[in-house]
Amino acid sequence: MRTRRINWDEVSALSGGSISMNEAARRLGIHPSSCWYITQHLGLQWARPRRRWTSDDTTLLRELATTGCAKTEAARRLGRSYESLRKYQAVLGIRFKNGKPRSVDWGRAKELAESGIWLGEASRILGVHHSTCLYISRKMGFRWPKCPEGIYRGPNRTYRPRAVPAKKTVVNKNPERERIKSERIERMMQLARRVA
Repeated sequence: MRTRRINWDEVSALSGGSISMNEAARRLGIHPSSCWYITQHLGLQWARPRRRWTSDDTTLLRELATTGCAKTEAARRLGRSYESLRKYQAVLGIRFKNGKPRSVDWGRAKELAESGIWLGEASRILGVHHSTCLYISRKMGFRWPKCPEGIYRGPNRTYRPRAVPAKKTVVNKNPERERIKSERIERMMQLARRVA
């Protein structure tokens, strides 16, 4: 397969204009990486296509910020990149509200903790993951009460008293082995009670 020979002079002539490197590659019928390669070797600079911020854009940006619109949504409506919007709003001193409202009332979470409701139950009441409840408690500086005895921990499990495993009534020819097994089970149960 024959490759097209690239004229470096054409590339350098286009670099002085007001078009982008991708646009020049399209006009010349070559790949943008070829333009980039020539640019690096010749030390050329490409013009970056920029749109100036107009007073209408600034007014719309201020309106979107006050209505509680997210930055990404505002950038999409203005036809700008997120970075461009972020830099311009910082220059103007415009503060955006968080685009997504809080899904949890933090005051309600603190009330639940002060009333003695433990983390797993509170996460069920508030309808959020238990890690969200932990995050709220760290930020607000309070602690959740301990899990009551006999309840499974974790928000995704069913809340029921722990079942005591029934002793197996297996006839074993070796009574010593059966005694060792029952001692192991008893030790494991004691350990589980200590941990819980």
